Amino acid sequence: MFQKMKVGVVACVVLTAACSSDPLTSLAGRPLEDQGSSSMPEATPDSLRIIPNEVVGGAAGSPSGTVYVTSTASFDRFMHVSSNNPQVLPFLSSGTTLPANATRANIQILPQQVSQRTVVTIFVTGNGVTVSADLIVDPPGTPPPPPTLSSYVVNPSTVNAGVTATGTVTLPNPAPSGGLLVELTSRIPKSASVPTTVTVPAGATQVSFPISTFAGFPNSTTSVLLTASNQNTFVNSSITVVTGGTTPPPSGSSSLAAPSLLSPSSDQRFAAGSTVTFDWSDVAGASSYEIQIDDRDTFPAPLVASATVTASQVQISKLPTRTMWWRVRAIASDGTAGAWSSVRRFELK
Repeated sequence: MFQKMKVGVVACVVLTAACSSDPLTSLAGRPLEDQGSSSMPEATPDSLRIIPNEVVGGAAGSPSGTVYVTSTASFDRFMHVSSNNPQVLPFLSSGTTLPANATRANIQILPQQVSQRTVVTIFVTGNGVTVSADLIVDPPGTPPPPPTLSSYVVNPSTVNAGVTATGTVTLPNPAPSGGLLVELTSRIPKSASVPTTVTVPAGATQVSFPISTFAGFPNSTTSVLLTASNQNTFVNSSITVVTGGTTPPPSGSSSLAAPSLLSPSSDQRFAAGSTVTFDWSDVAGASSYEIQIDDRDTFPAPLVASATVTASQVQISKLPTRTMWWRVRAIASDGTAGAWSSVRRFELK
C-alpha cells in the first residue's frame, strides 16, 4: 500500500539536503536549512492527516502526512513542521512548500525504531496558526492494525465528459455504531469531482456516491486518480474522462435486464430495529447485484445503505426509523452494470 524507502535514499538524505526537494532534519534532529522558508509567504494550515496513524518504527515504508489549507493562492507558500519527539522522528520535514493553486502539501515522516509504544505529536504552523496530529509508533514485532477500507471501485471506469459515474467504497467489516467516515479526493477535480466525505452507515459494508465529470481539451482523454482514506488506510481507483469522443463498451460486456423487486412490498412497514430481508428476481448473466437504500427516491450521496452481494437476496439490519426507498441492479462478471430496477418505498416505525 505504501512505497518502500530505499536505504540508498536515506543515506543520501543524511549526507546533504540537496538530495531531496523536501527539507529534512539531520540525524541529531536539528532542522536543515529550508531555502524557501525565509522568502516565501506563509500559508495558514487548516488540518493535518497522517495515514496510517499507527506504524512500526524502523520498518519498511512510511506514513503519509498531508497538510490541508482552505484557500489557494497564485504563488508558492511555506509552512513550518516540528514534533514533540525528534528522537523518534529525526527525519521529519522541518517545513513544507504549498505549491501555487494547491490546497494541500506533503510532509516526510520516517519513524525510528522504538522499544515501547510511543505517541508522537506532529505540528504544522503558518501565519500564527498551528494544527497537529498524533502518530503511534510501535516496537518491532507489533502486529499492524487491521485495515478499515478494502476496495474502491468506479463504474463505469471510462465515461464521456458530463456523464456521472458511481464510486463504491467497501469495508472489510460492517461499519461501527454511528457509521464510518471516509474522506474522498480527486487528483484532478476539474475533470472528475467527488464528495469531500461519505459515511458508511452503521452495520453496512459499502457506500456509493456520484462522480461528476467535466470536459477537458477537445478530443482529449484524461485519467484521474481517485483516493478514499480513513484513519489508517487509503485505497485508490481511477476514472478516464473522454472529451469530444465516444467511449467504447467494455470488452465482452452484455446487456443485463433490470431485476424485479419481490419483497418488501410497496409501503410495507417494519418495527424499529427490525432486520429487513430484501428479495428480487434473478437476472441472467449476473455475477452479483448492487442494492441501494436511501431516504430519498433520487438516491443522492451519501446513501443510507448499500451492498454488493452474489445472491438475489440480502438481509440488512440497523436501518434508521424513517421512510426509505430501495432499488437493485445486476452486475456482469466484467463489472458492467445493468439497468436499475423500479423503486419501492418501505418504512421502519
